[in-house]
Order: sequence, then structure tokens, then C-alpha cells
Amino acid sequence: MVAALVMSHVGSALAANMKKKWLKKVIATATCSNQNKVFKQKSNTLKKDYILAFKGVFLYIKTTKTKLVSKGKKMKPLLFASQNKSKIYDIQLYLGDKFQLKTAFDFLDLNIQINEGYSSLKENALLKASTYAKATNLVTIADDTGFFINELGGEPGVAAKRWAGELPENATAEMFWEYLKQKTAHLEKITCYFEQCFAISHPNGKHTFVSKFTHGFLHKDKLLEPYNQTDYPLAQAFNVKDRNCTWDEITDEMKKQFDKPLIDNLLNAISFVSKK
Repeated sequence: MVAALVMSHVGSALAANMKKKWLKKVIATATCSNQNKVFKQKSNTLKKDYILAFKGVFLYIKTTKTKLVSKGKKMKPLLFASQNKSKIYDIQLYLGDKFQLKTAFDFLDLNIQINEGYSSLKENALLKASTYAKATNLVTIADDTGFFINELGGEPGVAAKRWAGELPENATAEMFWEYLKQKTAHLEKITCYFEQCFAISHPNGKHTFVSKFTHGFLHKDKLLEPYNQTDYPLAQAFNVKDRNCTWDEITDEMKKQFDKPLIDNLLNAISFVSKK
């Protein structure tokens, strides 16, 4: 984690001397007078460093390993319209270092009620995103996720938690887990996939979508276990294709690597919606 700023009076000769493959134990500080901000960074090792002079104000050492972050710079707020703690955890993991993330829990006083349908993930996601965006005046992302079991003809489908209407509107994660066990008890194998649709909406109505498909199967022995007490019970039994572990067993670093295309697509979508 390296980056350094050096005082503006350091000339080009010093800059040239500092350009080398390894630079050890560098501590540099610079003050940007026009913004009245002080940036400090400390480094033990620098790779592929180069120095850029900005109009005599300061020299900025940029490296391939480090991003310089201003301590005074505020991150833009972004609302994730969800009260699902498992989903919130993942979004915080994916986007929390780039935005000041807020969730539906921050706006409980608005008493927003969303009635999701049974036919379209896009419509459900956009309904949530646009409703919260207009109510809070914040760029908002929301998702809806369908779960499809091949051996059951695609059940439970779009309204996964409610099992396409076979469970009540207020069905809990534990109710879903017990019902899943009943529905799959006779199956020898359970191949399945998730379709997750994100809607990204601006308060002015501008929006776009990002979709993700994740294929895998359910472990029969894991289905015999008790409910895992989370908002995402399928995580304890769902094995991602080509990975020898369930979603519960995947580390945060593995999640970020696995979902890097999704993260990149979300960042591009947020940027697109935010542009005037």
C-alpha cells in the first residue's frame, strides 16, 4: 500500500533520482494549498514508481499497487434498497470502499412498502430502486433474485422466497428452508441456478440493469442440516459450479474474485446513471 507526495520545491533532478525499481522506507508529505488538504502516506516498498509534477504545487508518486485517497474527500452516497442482511453484507464487500453505502434500514421512517410481482425480476428490481430513489433523492440500486431448480421444472422461480405463491407473503427464511427440504426430498440430484437482476435508478428516473447467472447444485446432505439463521438459507447448501464449496464456505476474497465481472458492471452502471 504505497503512495507518496513530496514538497513542491523538490526539483526535477530529485524526481529523476527517486525513479527506480525499488524505493524503501519512504515517508513523504505534501500540502496542496489551493484545497487546504494535507495528504500523508507511508511506504516500505515501491514498485514501478514515477513522479509527476503538478504546476509546482507538489510531486505525486503514483504506483501500480496503491491508490492515493484523500482523507478529506467524501465518498458519494449510494443506497442499496434492501433489508436482507446477507445481501447487504455482500454489497458492502463489493462497493463499500467506493461509496458511502446506505440501506433501507436507514430510511425505515419513510415506511416504504413494495409489492413484488411473480413474473419479472427486472420489474421487481426497478420498482424497488425507483421508489427508493425518488423518496430519498439518492442514486439507488436494488435487486431481485430468482432461484430455479431444473428437476422441478424451474421452481420456485421469480418469487423464490414465496415459492411462486405456495408460501405466504410474509414467509420467513426458515419457512422457505423447511419447504425446500420437502420439495426436494424425492430428488436424487438437485441442479439449479440463480438469476439476479440489479436495477440502478437515479431520482430523475434514469435507470439501467445488470444481470448475473450463477449455476450449481444443492448438497443433499447439507439440506438435512438445521436452518442457518441467516437471510440466505440457500448459502449453506448451494455449491457453485466448478467450486468445491458452498456459498457459506467461500471466503470474502473468493467472493470478490468470483463476482469481479458483476462488480465492474455495477460500477459502470452507477456511473452511467449518475451522469447528467
